[in-house]
Amino acid sequence: REYLEQMKEELEEEKRRYESLQQEELLFRLVQDLKTFMAREKEIRARTAEIQESRERNGRLTRPEKSALRKLGGSQEELAGDVELRLEAVREEGSIAFASVMEETAIDMRQIAQLLEARETGLMVLSLEDEVIERIDDLIGGFEDEIERRREEGGGGGGGGGQQGPPPLVPPIVEIKLIRRMQQDLNRKIENFWRRNPSVREGRIDERQRRTLERLYHQQGRLSRILKELKQAIYGN
Repeated sequence: REYLEQMKEELEEEKRRYESLQQEELLFRLVQDLKTFMAREKEIRARTAEIQESRERNGRLTRPEKSALRKLGGSQEELAGDVELRLEAVREEGSIAFASVMEETAIDMRQIAQLLEARETGLMVLSLEDEVIERIDDLIGGFEDEIERRREEGGGGGGGGGQQGPPPLVPPIVEIKLIRRMQQDLNRKIENFWRRNPSVREGRIDERQRRTLERLYHQQGRLSRILKELKQAIYGN
């Protein structure tokens, strides 16, 4: 009986090591994929900016530029699909904050694709592309934080909240760090908005400013929702 118990413990330990190894491999692959996605998004953003500059100079879009925008929209749609594939893997591993951020990124990518195919190249599209790039960068930083933490702790997964079963892909503390990173980015955007748009404080607001404020408002609401879901997952209330 003692021998069987010892074997059971050794098998459980081997299982935990295997699960940890799977997650570490998944983390590494996610980081590499996200870096590739960011490079692709930067290429789309650069090409969009080039077309916008040409449009401002010439007052119109040329036929090759219209064709280029259709192709850019298709590339952006394909990139959104690639992000969604990784999103499913992250969800299956029990992540809340990372999954929510990846979902929002994919949604924004699809919106960019629609705008590009509709031949939109102005500030709204460029700003949205910048936000997607920043969000991917936040995701990369968050996953790399967890990879570094595991290295320092000798490869331990580390769960949270006393939950049963295998640990999540990233523990709650790392997810909270991601939310903090994104909150800091949002705070900077809000400060920049008020500095660049003093007329809004006086009650004078145009359509572009209104849309920007609405987007900032929804971003803050999303971060609050993610934090609430994370709290419920940890404490169960």
